[in-house]
Amino acid sequence: MDAARSQSVFCSAKHSRTIAFIFLVAAYLGAAASALADQSERTWTFDLATPGSYKVQVEHRAKGADRSGTKVHYTIQAGMQSQSRDLDVLTDHPFIPLIVDLPHPTKMRVTVSGLSATALRATRVFVYDTNSQAPGEYFDPAKSIELPTVRQVRAMLKESEATLDLARAKITLDRMVDPSINLEVTLQQVDSIVARIRSMPEFGNADETKLEALRRYLYDAGEWNEHRAYQYDLNDPLGHKLSNKLLPTYLATRKGNCVTMPFLFIILGQRLGLPVTASTAPKHFLVKFQSEQYGWINLEATSGGKPSRDVWIRQQEPMTDEAVTNGVYLQPLTRRETAAEMATVVAERYLAGLAYEAAIAVADAILDTNPKDVGTMTLKAVAYGRLARSRFAAYASPDQIPAAQQGYFRYLTDRNREWFAKAEALGWREERPENEAQYQQRIEKAKQQGSSSN
Repeated sequence: MDAARSQSVFCSAKHSRTIAFIFLVAAYLGAAASALADQSERTWTFDLATPGSYKVQVEHRAKGADRSGTKVHYTIQAGMQSQSRDLDVLTDHPFIPLIVDLPHPTKMRVTVSGLSATALRATRVFVYDTNSQAPGEYFDPAKSIELPTVRQVRAMLKESEATLDLARAKITLDRMVDPSINLEVTLQQVDSIVARIRSMPEFGNADETKLEALRRYLYDAGEWNEHRAYQYDLNDPLGHKLSNKLLPTYLATRKGNCVTMPFLFIILGQRLGLPVTASTAPKHFLVKFQSEQYGWINLEATSGGKPSRDVWIRQQEPMTDEAVTNGVYLQPLTRRETAAEMATVVAERYLAGLAYEAAIAVADAILDTNPKDVGTMTLKAVAYGRLARSRFAAYASPDQIPAAQQGYFRYLTDRNREWFAKAEALGWREERPENEAQYQQRIEKAKQQGSSSN
């Protein structure tokens, strides 16, 4: 067994494979939080379509909470029923203050008061069927829809194939990472590039001539691109710096990576009427072009948009036969699936910002559109592991966690293992150190060749 995968969450976000216990967690029931009513009260509204017994679950975040000893007032209103309870504020641990029996479908309103506006903004309220069998009472981060960003991502990924604009989608998603990005200005830049490509001598009616004009505009320095070709950024080829995965950064610097380079190629190609889409390899995106003569072929956007055979890609980016057979890698993605892959930068932003629940919620939206996205599965696994580590960092070992919180700890660590196992079941494998070393050697060689040619 890989030693790195067998460590505790107190040392690593990854774990060894075990049989996950799939706990039945009640479905989140479509809560829509209202705006703050005033400085000391907030109300959440839930549509409960099925009669039954329901429990209200609350979580106050310590970051914005009032001092200990503060009395908090909780009220449920459902039809003619009303229940209230006063409790001392409890932070960073989900709890159940109220349970209600509903004889028929109704709306439930849950009001929390007695806290400051800051504390109320950091409060979350959820409603669950009391029949759910959970190991302790806790908030399931995968079911959160409070985050406006997640709702926006989900709405975008529900657009039809015919109407989804990948340029607008990519820039909108990038703005979720960097709000200073100007959507309309960046779209105008894209349209300006498309117009220049259409005016190039190579451009014609055939797909092959359009493709050649696109390639030349991007990769050959000339008057069509102000003598500034778009290049592979050898200093950050994988986009470890998140801003380097944003389209406006690539347009400004003309130095890209295996995210921005294929996505710009696809965005421009589709605006030019070319049958191009995205495809994946481990930690890498490709362009797929549908040739009338040869069918789907790979184009390597990080290497001049040149055709690349599957066998060559598999030599550069090792992948299992199982992953290829299961359609995980080297398959042409739909337009919606391509947009879902563009959304991974948003999940990465939340993961890097320690907002693990938000990262999980965005990952869920991506996986709903592309359920074979093993990269997002592993990101979700890491987010669960880091969430467990952050919530229970005060304890030197799992044995020291209080009994009342053991259920929540087990839930998070089981989900960590479960999502790694799901990715592995599709053929994903953790990158081997020798593969990473070989990749770094190729990058260093490319740097040396570049410096010698200057």
